[in-house]
Amino acid sequence: MAENKTIEVRYYGPSSDDFVTYTSKLALTNPGEGSPIEFSVREAHFRISRNERIVLDLTLDDNIVWNDGEKSIYVFIRNSELGFIRADTELSYSWWVVWENGTSTTLREGTVTAVRVD
Repeated sequence: MAENKTIEVRYYGPSSDDFVTYTSKLALTNPGEGSPIEFSVREAHFRISRNERIVLDLTLDDNIVWNDGEKSIYVFIRNSELGFIRADTELSYSWWVVWENGTSTTLREGTVTAVRVD
């Protein structure tokens, strides 16, 4: 079952496009055991949506990094990717993976508090 968590992303105007404004790491473990999973991620997706319309779609090797050694997954969002934030608003997000055996699992989903900082 996916963890439901509210996150906050901030867009700092067009003058600061290169820096990372949001990052998150998840260590993937076996449910109930706490030990690292034994398999690898084939695909990973992080999407932010407004009224069911995708406004940001990140994938593995495109701001999502899988560390097979520590069985962790990271997402990085750069300021330039948040230009769709025109005013403070609430959006939704989903972060999921497709395992090497082809099955998928939603890791996190929830509300995005999007803030525009001018």
